[in-house]
Amino acid sequence: MDDRLLHLRDPHVLPLTTLIEKMRARDINVPHIDPRDGGIKARVLIFLETPGPEAVNGFVSRDNDDPTARNFKNTCEEVGLCREVTALWNVVPQCLSTPTKSMNPKHADIRNAICDTRRFIAEFNGLRAIVFCGGSAKYSRVQLKLDHDGQFSTYHTGNRAYHRYYHHIRETFMAVAKLMQKST
Repeated sequence: MDDRLLHLRDPHVLPLTTLIEKMRARDINVPHIDPRDGGIKARVLIFLETPGPEAVNGFVSRDNDDPTARNFKNTCEEVGLCREVTALWNVVPQCLSTPTKSMNPKHADIRNAICDTRRFIAEFNGLRAIVFCGGSAKYSRVQLKLDHDGQFSTYHTGNRAYHRYYHHIRETFMAVAKLMQKST
């Protein structure tokens, strides 16, 4: 058994677990948030697009065994953005992918997820930055129309974009890490 399952009711993730359970009650296949991250205490919320094949039966996590997670984790470590101050989620929280096929969200999927994305963001008390990674996440940012000063956009950490736009991704994450240093 995955030991993270034992921590889904810890105070820092309980409100998010509750929200996920409500989505699941609507027959939406949503993976858990990783309780090793900051949960609602996170000061940085990082949005990817939609859970990949590795998250279908588990967690949205930098510890998943896929290139997106590895690239994300490595970049966070390089710039000093520790997991305790971050939370990782997706602008389309449900699994569109299958265990064998990765699927990208369509604009309609993103628009349909806006209410859930807003509810998710509302659970965080001390957010200093929200980072949107990838084209679908950037589209969601426009649709959300958030009133939050610390918004950033960059490319997805999947292999194709990561290797092509590594410097932009790293610079964005570095700017967020510097913002965190200023706020401590």
